[in-house]
Amino acid sequence: MLGTSLGIEAIGEFQTLTNTDSAQYGGNGAVVNAVTRSGTNSFHGSAYDFLCNSALDARRFIDPKSPPPFRKNQSGGSFGGPIKRDRMFFFMNYEGIRQLLGESALLQVPDADARKGILPGVVPINIPPAVQAVLALYPLPMEI
Repeated sequence: MLGTSLGIEAIGEFQTLTNTDSAQYGGNGAVVNAVTRSGTNSFHGSAYDFLCNSALDARRFIDPKSPPPFRKNQSGGSFGGPIKRDRMFFFMNYEGIRQLLGESALLQVPDADARKGILPGVVPINIPPAVQAVLALYPLPMEI
């Protein structure tokens, strides 16, 4: 998603190397080499779309009535071919990701008794109007 890796359709081959202590690889512990695909003497291409959504997801115990909305579309394609036969080729690749992710969270909000100054285990208190105005911003708790 950062644009630092090749798309799936653009990789022709890859190689994972371990114990790369030589100066060629800078003494890193492991190296992954990836080679991009190239054009050929015939036109070729592909297209794909991967869809994931919350229509079939199960509800978690903290979700009120249904799971939060989730949609992820990962689509892309590739196209390649000749510019000059046996001499020059082109290849291009596109991959895009669109994602909508809702989230459920448990929050504690003051109930009707707390708004009146009645707290469990505490002597009832008078709540100043400024605090009542702030408490009015929070919704009343709902039953799950």
